[in-house]
Amino acid sequence: MQQTQQAPRVVSMVKSVNPPASHRRQYPWEAWCDGTQRRAIQGSDFSNTAEAFRSAGAQWARANGHTWQATIEGPTSVLFTLTRAVQ
Repeated sequence: MQQTQQAPRVVSMVKSVNPPASHRRQYPWEAWCDGTQRRAIQGSDFSNTAEAFRSAGAQWARANGHTWQATIEGPTSVLFTLTRAVQ
């Protein structure tokens, strides 16, 4: 049986209701932690560099015991998968 590969979902930025004083954006890592491949685009999904977004996701996953896989697709795009740890 042949599987059809779907295009990655483009994520949408979700801002915190009460952003911290630094005005850093808060990413919905928990909601994205479902194993779905997604593409985040600089300017609409994150404001820093692609490397900074990749690093933030890796740090969150490591701190919460989850798996993070990411590929930087040029200077403005990150393809990533965030998978919940099996317990």
